[in-house]
Amino acid sequence: MTPIQAHLASSLAATATVVDGIASEQWGQPSTCEEWTVRQLTEHLVGGCALTASVLAGQDSRARPEYADVPDAELAAALRPASAAITEAVSSPGALEKIVRVGFGPVPGAVAARLCLVEAIVHGIDLARSTGQVVDFDAAAVDEALAFSAPMMTQLPPGRSPFKPSTSVADEAPAIDRLLALLGR
Repeated sequence: MTPIQAHLASSLAATATVVDGIASEQWGQPSTCEEWTVRQLTEHLVGGCALTASVLAGQDSRARPEYADVPDAELAAALRPASAAITEAVSSPGALEKIVRVGFGPVPGAVAARLCLVEAIVHGIDLARSTGQVVDFDAAAVDEALAFSAPMMTQLPPGRSPFKPSTSVADEAPAIDRLLALLGR
């Protein structure tokens, strides 16, 4: 298993455990992502994982699958097969080198995979915080997400950031804290 495949698998599994732990009364409550409820954030995460899996597998998919009409339990269950599809697609020959189209345009497969890694970690934490759960991610996966995200944030055009402004945190803070601060959490 390649490092990115292992990082995706462990991070998506940790996040799936959080999604599995969402209580029925929590789906409609606000999430820590101000514009979304817990359910909408989960739809975003599952849709992004499904999209990433399909483009890495060579399908020309330009839109996230929609989960708005899927019952809560089916939405929660949809994350695990999408996660398995991503880790399988990442391991296919040439998947990380080829150019794939994601929501904002064409990128190398390695970028799409790492975007998914960042989403799994950050939204896993968002969902855990929103539902009173605790999640723990593999330190190497968090290190990779941080190493990928830091230079990417400088490449975002003004006004196009999908994140809140970065906050400050000590340089010696744990990598997870530095990643969350970088992404405005």
